[in-house]
Amino acid sequence: VSDKNGQRPDTPAGFPARLASRWLDGLIAERGLSRNTVAAYRQDLDALRDFLDELETPLSGLDDENITLFIAWLRKRNPPLARRISSLRSFLAWCVERGELASNPAALIDTPKLPSLLPDVLTQDEIIRLLNAPDATSKLGLRDRAMLLYAAGMRVSELIELQPIDLDLQRGVVRIFGKGSKERLVPLHDAAVMRMAEYLKIVRPLFTPIEDRVFLNRSGNGLSRQGVW
Repeated sequence: VSDKNGQRPDTPAGFPARLASRWLDGLIAERGLSRNTVAAYRQDLDALRDFLDELETPLSGLDDENITLFIAWLRKRNPPLARRISSLRSFLAWCVERGELASNPAALIDTPKLPSLLPDVLTQDEIIRLLNAPDATSKLGLRDRAMLLYAAGMRVSELIELQPIDLDLQRGVVRIFGKGSKERLVPLHDAAVMRMAEYLKIVRPLFTPIEDRVFLNRSGNGLSRQGVW
């Protein structure tokens, strides 16, 4: 059970929800992490909380042995283990800095090494088929075609936040605000500029925009991550 902010209350084992909330808020305010990233960290803390509840042990009762048990507990559930361990180490270190814990029992735990794999990329034929997939006779298809041509290596979170003011089609560049509110300028190729100009002038007004976003859903609001998917 969570409150309206997505924060679970203190549990019988004594997991301090106030500390979890302050740490998560700090990730947004101090490190500029996105809310999607912070939501993932919240899941990591929820896993720790569930483990402590099963053990009926408060956070202050965590020791080397319990940390080892926690990692074994995680392995059975097959989560993103490397991130969970990294989150645990960071959260406990933060608690130590603020005098909430005497020591960090996870400080010496090694993060599992992730295999180095070459990226699996599309072939030229697959790219052409992908770009030709949208229905160019409908406003949704024209939107999707512009989105596919235009994407410019953007993250989905960057794509959905894009505003018309961020586009400079005269110069053929787009201003993107990425992780940590870092700004970068990305050039657009000629085909993308042409499709975006057509989309903004002719197609986008058909969605009756409500939000000041480039890519809209049927209701005129900005597309969500799920909508892009």
